Amino acid sequence: MCLDFEYGKNSKINKIIKIINMGNMSYCRFENTMSDLQECLINIGRKAENDYDESSRQDMIELFKEVAEDYNGDVVEFMRQQY
Repeated sequence: MCLDFEYGKNSKINKIIKIINMGNMSYCRFENTMSDLQECLINIGRKAENDYDESSRQDMIELFKEVAEDYNGDVVEFMRQQY
């Protein structure tokens, strides 16, 4: 896993970032994550097949809501506020 430090106090973002960073090398993290994120968004309205994945799906939905509502969709500002 690439991540060996915590992002602020927000445990949801820590969990999601750790999942995203598993197996992603820094030189291609966005390329690798983009297709995974697109697949997640295609299936975001469907209940996941197991409890662990469902918990992550719910965390992702909450993260998207927080960025959209509290930061007007500004992902960069959201991450700045996590430190």
